[in-house]
Amino acid sequence: MSERVRLINDYVSGDFGVSELSMEYEVSRKTIYKWIGRYESDGWEGLKDLSRAPLRYLNATSVEAERAILELKARKPF
Repeated sequence: MSERVRLINDYVSGDFGVSELSMEYEVSRKTIYKWIGRYESDGWEGLKDLSRAPLRYLNATSVEAERAILELKARKPF
């Protein structure tokens, strides 16, 4: 995250443009704009890595089905 903080500090100073920062930090302009947007909306906390885990799993067993399986297993152990 320290690279992001340095990059944002350089951007906020007004001494560098996004293209210059892109070359200096070897990060795409699209990524820099994303980080700037996160910084402007959430402050320094917005620069932390976000979870890449999916919000839901399409193949997950439903809660009702899981409960039924566990009840069946409890009634009829191996």
